[in-house]
Amino acid sequence: MNISGANYLLDKFYPKTVLVELYQEYFHTWIEKGWVSTSLSPKLDRQGLIKVTKLQFIDILRQFYMQSDLCKKAYALFSPAVQKALFQAAWYQNAEITAIEKEFQIQIAQRDRQYHGKSSEFGVLEKPFRLFQYKGNYYGYGWQYGTQQEKAMTGSLYLPVELRELLQNNLPKPLNYELHPVKTIEAAHIHTSSDEIASLAELYYTYIAEGNVKRTPKTGAIPASSVKTMQQYCEINEFFSAKPFDYIKTAAMLILFSFCDPIRQPQKTYTYKTSPEVLKQALTDFFTNTARYTLPRSLLSYIKGQFMYVEENNIGGILKTVLMKFPKDGTWITIENLLDYLIFRKITFNFFVPWQAERYLYIADITKNGYQQTKHLDRDNDYQTYVTTPLIKALMFFLAAVGVVDIAYDTLDFPEKTPPLHPFDTLKAIRLTAFGQYVLGIKSTFTAPKSTENNTIIADEHTLSVTLTGTNKLLELTLGRIGIRMTDTRYQVSFESLFKGCHTITEVKRKIATFKNKAPSPLPKNWETFFYEALSQKNPLTEEEYVVLKIKNDRKLINFIATDPYLKANVIKAEGYRILVSKYELATVKSHLSKAGYFSEE
Repeated sequence: MNISGANYLLDKFYPKTVLVELYQEYFHTWIEKGWVSTSLSPKLDRQGLIKVTKLQFIDILRQFYMQSDLCKKAYALFSPAVQKALFQAAWYQNAEITAIEKEFQIQIAQRDRQYHGKSSEFGVLEKPFRLFQYKGNYYGYGWQYGTQQEKAMTGSLYLPVELRELLQNNLPKPLNYELHPVKTIEAAHIHTSSDEIASLAELYYTYIAEGNVKRTPKTGAIPASSVKTMQQYCEINEFFSAKPFDYIKTAAMLILFSFCDPIRQPQKTYTYKTSPEVLKQALTDFFTNTARYTLPRSLLSYIKGQFMYVEENNIGGILKTVLMKFPKDGTWITIENLLDYLIFRKITFNFFVPWQAERYLYIADITKNGYQQTKHLDRDNDYQTYVTTPLIKALMFFLAAVGVVDIAYDTLDFPEKTPPLHPFDTLKAIRLTAFGQYVLGIKSTFTAPKSTENNTIIADEHTLSVTLTGTNKLLELTLGRIGIRMTDTRYQVSFESLFKGCHTITEVKRKIATFKNKAPSPLPKNWETFFYEALSQKNPLTEEEYVVLKIKNDRKLINFIATDPYLKANVIKAEGYRILVSKYELATVKSHLSKAGYFSEE
């Protein structure tokens, strides 16, 4: 902020009467000590103060806000109560009056006077606190402090955001300005499934890539039945069992893998990857480009309305930057620490533009009586509560679902038929996993635990029959892609089953490559011959652009077509009084027939 901008802001916020009081309380000391550059005397009387212009006072106050040395010296001279009020107003937006009064046994607000009209003003405050504006509800109609008529004062000490930001450059930093690792955390649940997820990522990816997830024709949304089916088939252990929050982890997998390049662009050939690499590829895409992701809207499903206005920032990229600051030694970061850290450093995850959210979005909540009520988002009071904070917590659950972090969270309890808007307030702490460090590039390698199950594909050397030993969901999907299941363990493969669902030869190649990667090598000769024939015998038919026409059973017309030199050269005879004519020659053929007396209607 430049000098003219600061002067304008201070002139707008502070009336001259308050500036005079600030001179009497603070400015004269600063002048006397030589801390400020001004022509004013430190010993002005009432008459002298009347002659001072408002701009001269503003010039002193601007130096306090903008000059680090002066701000730190002045702050050191303030009373402990004013110091705390200034610190809280700067870093926490507001300083609660009652809490400071109770802590220091002082009176900040004058409760023995009458004030009317505005809920924000300076006059209700004692002089040492006139740096602030009073904001909130107060009662002053003959209300005597300490009498039986006293009521709770809910007001706070307030400074505009621009002044708070200037103070933040010079005041002491709050504790949560940094991330503070915690070795242990108390919570009902500790979610630590990164090894399991890294091992099973290929299963989730293959399940989705095979088209097992259905979408609604109009909107492309994934119905709840598809989510439930995937959870049951892949045996995904969810965070919560209570409806409607019982498929959060499965939904996270669907969102992540549905937008992987190999799934979105099946016509391309992709090198086969191990399970951790499949997941890393998807997450790398998420961290570098979240523009096409519906993640925030899916996580904050209670927000309704028009979603045409989206904040132009990369949530994934910001999230990656924050995660890089997490400890790498397996210690925890509490959610309170993380939220404060983001606020203090002005790291925002705005997905909806605040003023547009206020106009176009609303919340459909359920009251205690079971009735639905609608609440529109207020940008000043509701955006942080209903959008920013839940989104950050929800993103931590999302990252836990895909193995990047572990989370500690409490049990979700709520009255029957009145669920909360979201379950993410149960989150208590987060820690970065070894797999998360691999995804972020901190570690160069990651080895997923090997399965102890003995699962093998046996390809028969005489027939195109495959036997699966053991139970393995991924191998079942792989075999189901190229063959027909005859029994619980045997699959029969044919050209028809191999080509099923394929539209290009590239898709056939992908099926074969996946099967070969899972089957023991080398394959029997009959299988290599089968795959060779499948790829070499492509496109046996070529499509030509002919129109099939049926002619009338008219001997004269048939003789004319059979003997006319032009028609003999451009018409192909077919069965059942039909002829084939190139669509490029059709108009000419009709014109030729018209010359012989055969008119064709358009």
